[in-house]
Amino acid sequence: MNKDENNCNWGGDFMKKGTNVGLKALRIYNGYTQKELGEKTYIHYTTISDYESGKQDIKNAQDFTISKLASALNVTKEEIINTKIL
Repeated sequence: MNKDENNCNWGGDFMKKGTNVGLKALRIYNGYTQKELGEKTYIHYTTISDYESGKQDIKNAQDFTISKLASALNVTKEEIINTKIL
């Protein structure tokens, strides 16, 4: 997958209300499905889905959960916590 941001699809699902744009964009940018990211981080894919949809607030996640996501997505914990929700 080409990681050039000009090739990233910023429309469609990214514009749904309640979507955690940053987390979802980072996941897709890194070439992961929710299931693949879940397998890499040992976080159930439904939990990742809940964070992305806004069903669960990622700011309430345990520190080790945020650390695992940040590590897998090559960003800081702050970037995971401060992702924008539409």
